[in-house]
Amino acid sequence: MCPISTRDDTLTPETRIFVSYASEDEKVASGVCRALEQAGFSCWLSSRDLDPGKDYADQILRAIQHSQTLVVILSPAAVDSPHVVREVDLSVSRRIPTLVMRLAEIELSGSLAYYLRTTHWLDAFEGEPSEHYGSLVWSLCGLLGLGRTRSAAEILASEDISELWRRLIQAHSRDGIRGVRYEIEQVRSRAPNDPQLRRLLDSAIEAERRMSSPAERRSSSPIGSGPQGSGTSGSGCLVFIILAVILAIVLALV
Repeated sequence: MCPISTRDDTLTPETRIFVSYASEDEKVASGVCRALEQAGFSCWLSSRDLDPGKDYADQILRAIQHSQTLVVILSPAAVDSPHVVREVDLSVSRRIPTLVMRLAEIELSGSLAYYLRTTHWLDAFEGEPSEHYGSLVWSLCGLLGLGRTRSAAEILASEDISELWRRLIQAHSRDGIRGVRYEIEQVRSRAPNDPQLRRLLDSAIEAERRMSSPAERRSSSPIGSGPQGSGTSGSGCLVFIILAVILAIVLALV
């Protein structure tokens, strides 16, 4: 979820994101593209948008020139891809903001190390890449300075709260929880006195704290206790969260 709305004048069809990736990472790139387009962005993806009847290099050049941001899907395959290096070079030379989504812990060297040393980074190698799409959307919102201000009433009347609860419960990695927590903080910044959001943020902070513990990372879920959890305390936390989710859904439907 993103503060961007397609009804907002700051976001137009020309707010386009060029997704740079190695062919081995096409599945992740397609997922990133879908998430960005659901948030209101327009994406350019070579596997989808290249016209085989036209010059390849010219199409890449034009697509980057007409993009507001380059998102690099960084993986071992991307590091070895001359296409990714050229696309990053074109973006940097035109001073197009770049955001790196890192799929693995990689030490860069050579051209990519030079080009990407001062860019924005998002680590997405804990859990599934899809768990980090929300954080990627929010990072782009901040990078481009996009979004519109909604009143607390608009926020609380939407389905944002119940959806955030659902995503927090289903997050199974520290980075996944951190991404949801960031989204909660962004929503709460526009409705700071709402008790639902306060409880939601407290639960996210607690879940992230639990996942920071080696013992908790071995459990199946960061929220509540598993079979080897803390007994009554974990069960009480889980019951509280389930009740809070039900309450949030009911309030969203009223």
